[in-house]
Amino acid sequence: MPRLPVWGTPAAFAAKNATSKIPIVLGTVGDVINTGLVSDLAHPDGNITGFVTLNVELEEKRLELLKEVIPRLSRVAVLGNRTNPLNRINFETVRHAAEKLSLSVDVFEVQNSQEIEGALLAIADAHPDAVIIASDTLLLSERHRIADSMSKNGIPAIYPFREYAEAGGFIIYGANISNLFERSADYVHRILNGESPRNLPIQQATAFEIIINLKAAAKLGLALPPTVLARADEVIE
Repeated sequence: MPRLPVWGTPAAFAAKNATSKIPIVLGTVGDVINTGLVSDLAHPDGNITGFVTLNVELEEKRLELLKEVIPRLSRVAVLGNRTNPLNRINFETVRHAAEKLSLSVDVFEVQNSQEIEGALLAIADAHPDAVIIASDTLLLSERHRIADSMSKNGIPAIYPFREYAEAGGFIIYGANISNLFERSADYVHRILNGESPRNLPIQQATAFEIIINLKAAAKLGLALPPTVLARADEVIE
């Protein structure tokens, strides 16, 4: 029987290390090639298939969106999980993208939930113009604490998952995770009916969403450009 769809790169590697026989369906993972999870999308390795969110590519777009929302943007912080292979790639992507936009980047890393508070205090002390919250399920589990800290310290932040908007986060830009899990359910069904994971190509996200929390924007004293509001898939008032 296949495992339940896996969410997140660390969970995907844990599943891969646990079995080479039980089919693994990636419900949503940021990047499978650059992290070394599999070597080929069209013909995935052994027992692994599923869906990827393209989070590495999205980091540059998140930075561009921040620049559009905050024209004075010059210093950006990134909060990530040092134990997540995806985040290490994310950091380099942000640095390269920042160079193109003449921005400086400071990276703040944690490796467990006990280090979240210290990282948030360090970010508050540095007071960057904005923060990018990396795609990571550990950080997602601490979304209320993270969003509250950004709001309390008046720091605009962009997040990867819609759950952050529900926690009071300012702006979200990322793949539509619900869409990916719906698609992964079809893969689970097909495997249960006898298809091999190696015959099911790993597919990339095709649906993305921008969610804007106007309450958070008001607390930050930000007036969003009409062009950004027009592109939003959801506006929380």
